[in-house]
Amino acid sequence: MKIVHEEGRTVLKADEPNAKRRLLEDAIEACCGDRHLNYGNPENNFKRISMLQDAWIGCRYGVEFDRNIGGSWSLDPFDTVALNILQKLGRLSNNPRHRDSIIDIAGYAACWADLLEPSK
Repeated sequence: MKIVHEEGRTVLKADEPNAKRRLLEDAIEACCGDRHLNYGNPENNFKRISMLQDAWIGCRYGVEFDRNIGGSWSLDPFDTVALNILQKLGRLSNNPRHRDSIIDIAGYAACWADLLEPSK
């Protein structure tokens, strides 16, 4: 490990990147780049998705709910992130070596962390 100064900040760098580091760096690039320009911040994006998932499940299975008055159930952004991770795990069950799905899971884990500290 060595300390490197890049673009006005100090960074700890491994001498040689290993597979874990490369995967996490790819996940950082995927989820911390300009995605917010297309999707908005993660908290709002997952909230919108959870509302759409609520509506879909309600229509599909005839389940009634009212998000505003605390219906019998309602998905939240954490559920949406978890469902996205489960989708990727389902894909990995077919091909456990599919790197893009693993990168996506790491990215969704980072989005989960964003949800723990909502933007103000």
